[in-house]
Amino acid sequence: MKKIIEKEKFDKIVLVSGDGDYIKLVEYLVTKDLFKKIIFPNRNHSSLYKKLRNTHYYYLEYAKDKLEYKKKREKPKKSNKKEKGILKH
Repeated sequence: MKKIIEKEKFDKIVLVSGDGDYIKLVEYLVTKDLFKKIIFPNRNHSSLYKKLRNTHYYYLEYAKDKLEYKKKREKPKKSNKKEKGILKH
């Protein structure tokens, strides 16, 4: 994972996880100033993340209203004068 991170260009990383599998990665990214946040799906996250500053984590329950799916609005069709009968033959 470290090799991929060093190879790719990005500003900051946001992870969504609750287990402690990513703690080493998170610590590394924090030292490199490449870590934005870890979003915990619930309050039952690993105790390994307790040493993170509260600015580095967030709970999904607080973001649900910001993550809702919204349908794209359809673009209005371009008017075609022939279809409207404006052009005369």
